[in-house]
Amino acid sequence: MSVPLSAALAQRIIDLASPNVPFNINIMDSTGLIIAAVDPARVGTIHPGARRALERGDEYHVHVADTVSGIQPGVNLPFRSGDRVVGVVGVTGPPAEVETVARILRVTVELTISIEADQSSAELREARDRAFLSRLVHDPHAISGGSLEHELARIHGPWRLTVYFVRDAASPSTWPASILREIEAEYPHVPRRWAIFEDALWVFGAELRGIGSREGSRTMSISTVPTHDVAYLASATHIARAIMSQPSVLSTERTHWSTDELAAEAAVATANSSEVNALAFPLRRVSRRHREILLSYIEANGNIAAIARKVGVHRNSVTRRLDTLYELTGHDARSSTGIVALTLALAAERRLSGENAARP
Repeated sequence: MSVPLSAALAQRIIDLASPNVPFNINIMDSTGLIIAAVDPARVGTIHPGARRALERGDEYHVHVADTVSGIQPGVNLPFRSGDRVVGVVGVTGPPAEVETVARILRVTVELTISIEADQSSAELREARDRAFLSRLVHDPHAISGGSLEHELARIHGPWRLTVYFVRDAASPSTWPASILREIEAEYPHVPRRWAIFEDALWVFGAELRGIGSREGSRTMSISTVPTHDVAYLASATHIARAIMSQPSVLSTERTHWSTDELAAEAAVATANSSEVNALAFPLRRVSRRHREILLSYIEANGNIAAIARKVGVHRNSVTRRLDTLYELTGHDARSSTGIVALTLALAAERRLSGENAARP
């Protein structure tokens, strides 16, 4: 795609170059109109030498002045953007003396156009990505209602939404850029959309989960499971959004979660204050030791042997502590209803702790 050189940028190039160049310089557009010059009186007039260069489609050297046409000795070099000629650089003077200067200026102009085009393209992509992700995350009907159907069709599935955020305010302000560099390095050819809002980096694409969420890292992440199912994507995105409204519901023992694991935490994140207090109530008498068993039980999916190895006790001790936990809370972690209630209680307790820590 070709991009024209703006008059303001052309004049800036001449203003920077002219103090070091003992020749008159002009920059013309694709019609031969002077859009920037050392002599401001010439801006807005037609440059005959540039017109000749454009007609020829090649550089045009003038060795002898033509008083009839007004052409002065000099070199006129067309410059390109993409595969199209979009203007001409003209330097007045004996061609043998000014040709090198003209060629350097042409390279400068073409590089400037290329950089401007890249910046404009990047700005457009950033605006497009932000609009897409903002609707995806904040509009509950955008996916299921079909208003994002065209955008989703342009991004080859399976789709995955990942949100990255920092564990605490002490994390460096450069963290989003470092995560983006890591994603680009590991998946250089994977289409993606990204945006930063609400103190989090949202990435929509096929990246593997947990990028940047290394052990000991302050960066944490939540991701949906890769899918072609629009309804699942809508549901999983809702969970991610709910969690990010109250990230304190997450355990600090981990750095990455799948939205499929976070139904209880999402429920707590969207609950009102009285509901959160009620959900946390069963843990009011539970000791640190029994909390450790409960957390290990959830992490190990109920594998008693794995819990015993992690905590460093006999399997019988794990069973006894689970029995005590039942007595203290009224919920048996070994039952489906009990583990749900206790998972909700832990998330509610974390949210209350986070809210209390945030108070001045």
